[in-house]
Amino acid sequence: MPKGKAPPILTPSKEDQLEEAHQLLLEIKQAQFQDMTLFQGVEVRFTLMAQYRQSLCENWALHSRGCKAISNLLRFEFQYCKYLVKASKE
Repeated sequence: MPKGKAPPILTPSKEDQLEEAHQLLLEIKQAQFQDMTLFQGVEVRFTLMAQYRQSLCENWALHSRGCKAISNLLRFEFQYCKYLVKASKE
């Protein structure tokens, strides 16, 4: 190689760039799917807990201790769902 000439710089081909963009798009779609699955799971848990509470209220002569137990159970479930959402963002 002559003394005054620099070696050619290799640039990624358009195919390489397209492949990289396609891979990034797949990763984004996978992350979106995982988030959607998590939120659907949280929604299902809330729905089941609401149905459970309604069933108990209809079929059980409630008194203050029973209402408090159900309230505590729902509070715990809500905190757990918040934890799941927070953990998914980290």
